[in-house]
Amino acid sequence: MSLVDWAKFYYEKGLSVIPLKFKEKIPLIPWERYQHERATIHEVEEWFKEGWKNIGVVCGKVSGNLIVIDFDSQELFNNFVLKISEHPLSEKFKNTWIVRTGKGYHFYFRVDEDLTTTRRFNGIEIRGDGSQVVAPPSMHPSGKVYEFVKDPHEHDIIYLNKDEYNIVLKVIEELVGVQKTDRTTQSTQPKTEFRQLSDSEILKIVELLKPAYKPGNRELLIGLYLTAWFYKKKIAKESIVKIAELLANEDNSPDAEQKLKRILKQIDYHYSGRYEKYEEEKGKELKGKGGVQEILEQTLGEQKALEIMEELQRILGASPHTSDTIFSLVDVSRQLYYVAIPRKGWIARVQRRINKDGVPELVYKEIIAECCPTKVVVYEDPLGGLRKFEIEFTGMLNKTLGPAELDVIVNRLKADAVVKHQRLIYDALSSIILAFIRHGKAEIRRELEKPGFYYIDGEIKSVKWQPNEYEKKDLAKSLELLNELRCKWYSRIGEKFTTMIKWGLIAPFAYCIKQIRRTVAVHFPDLVAYGARDTGKTTIGAQIILSIWNPPEEARIVRGGGDADTKAKHGRLRSLTTFPVVINEVEGIFNNKELLEDYKNAVENRFVRGRHQHGVYVEFPALAPFFMTMNAPLPLDEAIRKRFMGIHFSLADKITKEEMEKFKVEILPRLSDLRYLGYFVYENIAKNPELLKKDWTILATELLKKAFEFCDMDVPEWVDELYTGESEEEIAEAINEEIRSRLLEDINNRYSRYISRVEVTTEEDSVTSLYVRFKALLNNRFLPWALAKDGGDNLIITSSVLRILKDCGIDSLKSLAERFGWKYALFKLNGKVIRGVEVPIDELVAFLEKSPHQSQSDDKEWLDDMLKEW
Repeated sequence: MSLVDWAKFYYEKGLSVIPLKFKEKIPLIPWERYQHERATIHEVEEWFKEGWKNIGVVCGKVSGNLIVIDFDSQELFNNFVLKISEHPLSEKFKNTWIVRTGKGYHFYFRVDEDLTTTRRFNGIEIRGDGSQVVAPPSMHPSGKVYEFVKDPHEHDIIYLNKDEYNIVLKVIEELVGVQKTDRTTQSTQPKTEFRQLSDSEILKIVELLKPAYKPGNRELLIGLYLTAWFYKKKIAKESIVKIAELLANEDNSPDAEQKLKRILKQIDYHYSGRYEKYEEEKGKELKGKGGVQEILEQTLGEQKALEIMEELQRILGASPHTSDTIFSLVDVSRQLYYVAIPRKGWIARVQRRINKDGVPELVYKEIIAECCPTKVVVYEDPLGGLRKFEIEFTGMLNKTLGPAELDVIVNRLKADAVVKHQRLIYDALSSIILAFIRHGKAEIRRELEKPGFYYIDGEIKSVKWQPNEYEKKDLAKSLELLNELRCKWYSRIGEKFTTMIKWGLIAPFAYCIKQIRRTVAVHFPDLVAYGARDTGKTTIGAQIILSIWNPPEEARIVRGGGDADTKAKHGRLRSLTTFPVVINEVEGIFNNKELLEDYKNAVENRFVRGRHQHGVYVEFPALAPFFMTMNAPLPLDEAIRKRFMGIHFSLADKITKEEMEKFKVEILPRLSDLRYLGYFVYENIAKNPELLKKDWTILATELLKKAFEFCDMDVPEWVDELYTGESEEEIAEAINEEIRSRLLEDINNRYSRYISRVEVTTEEDSVTSLYVRFKALLNNRFLPWALAKDGGDNLIITSSVLRILKDCGIDSLKSLAERFGWKYALFKLNGKVIRGVEVPIDELVAFLEKSPHQSQSDDKEWLDDMLKEW
């Protein structure tokens, strides 16, 4: 739809529409008339026939008793939705117009005529008479586009009766926990506590401002700027009136009395609340403290102005404006300050000293940087990590840096060539940030930044992940696909697949489990899928399990073993997210005893490792469970098997290329349907975090059953499956089978390659064709890993065999000899001494044959079939 189509759509819905400046909230026309009557359709078409405008919707009676609840942030919106969900009223909120704004959300409603008053709360505003909101598809100043959460053509604006509206008010008041401010079009007095200044404070302010109270700036200084500053600081009206009267008494000019009357009128006007309406209509704030500073600088000079401003700020406290000058004392004995001056765009160092007349003054020492912080957001990590900062700068650098650690921001300032004093910039910026915090000007956010789930204050908190709304049919789609995967595509591994899925359902909550249980123990193991290649191990972890959770891109981590083969790399990957991290080919990790200890520690503890950072010892949280794959067998060591749940894949579990291609076509495009199962699991655990105290296998089974029952579906028998692993004997035989397979494959390939060059003869009818092929290759030296021993029926296996047996758990000739009871020693062959394994040829062939009792005819048939294939 074009811009004019959207404007006409709103008009047809009975709304009063006005044009706004592009990327702003400021009307392009005088809009008071349209607060009482709607424009004509012709006016609307003329306003919006050309693009590059924003659309404004006027609230209140003129738009059919429209109110819009405006949430300033995602957090407030989320908390409101949680609270309102406890009421039957929540269904109306789901079905009305919802708009995603630059920072928060808008809810559209219609109410009774007597309920259209505009009301303000801390971070939330109910916009009614005298207000307007920006409507889609307008653009926010940040560059984000206003957009509907649901198609407005399929939903209408819902009506709230008086009782329902009062419920909304109560929920908002409980949510913000502060006294509200009512504002109607007649502008009533704000219902807020205002602070009275003491007589000594009033006299001090008069003394400070007296030198600047001169004809030409009296009304601006007191009637406008100081009054705006007082009003926003919630200083009582009586205090500013006393200051104005005392200053007027010191004024000997002939029009002093007349000017005082005008100043008092301005004070009345401002404290009536009408300036707020003026600011809203103009889309900008009146100068307060910044205006006072401007007047002082114009009349008294910059250094004197800074001194007076510092004294005023001590009396009045921190100002909410970002245009304030910030002082931070850093050397008491020498009276040195770091100063941030937004009007200059400077960070400087100044010194307070007494001049020859005995008057204190501020003297510049150095300009440290030609940029200045105007807004500071401090991110506190509840998990104990370093603070991070988001700083908005003005001056020669007009941008926001962060969130990042302070040294990163300082290095960026240096790289942008705005730093003039390299040695002082870190201390100066750090000191100014502390001043922002001390004066209450910094925004402190105690929040997590790593995607995933956390247990905080008795609740499960999700970070950078939000469950979407879903219906039974959506969840049923997930379960049907999961059932298809288990019963068709992964039926050959049965309980192994089921167990891996159960692990994946609980994996994102592994860190929550550590937080809830607190004790150091193996509450949730890492998973290691090991064994034969081409069995779908990585597909289950990297595609199926991650599709259930659909984590943000930064948390969809699939890496190779080389990305986690040092303590530093391992610690970093563990601390990026609580969603499972997939690591392929991890054989080297289990062969590195020192690194393996870190892995074992990460499974048991909340922190994986620590290191000194900027002189501070910082611990890295062990957030993510690992889903690991490798071809080598998992060591039989009990301590390893306790912390790493091993799932073995044998040669019988291999997937053909045809099956792989079919899976890509039929299943991969549908895997996103699994996300509804993730929403269901999160919803149930978030409602009752105590569930995480259960054994994870039991909890996962219960949740799967509950999901099928919720969808009125029969619970499949496989839901109760659990893979308990193989015995040591079974694992040993599986490894032997892999070794046998590798050697046979090499023998057959070499026999095929060199068959035309080998004349094979035998005088013994009792030998098998495998024996014939092996002897032929051995006698003609076509086997680089085996040499015939002089004059006998034995052979020597050389170290070349280790390349063939890679990933089979055989890391040396000695381990091969010990495994099968063969002789490992030094041998002299062809005048050279080598290390090798001696084994009778008959014994090796017997091991290599599929069955020791296999007949010659069976073996010949098998060989003929293979030769035909080649």
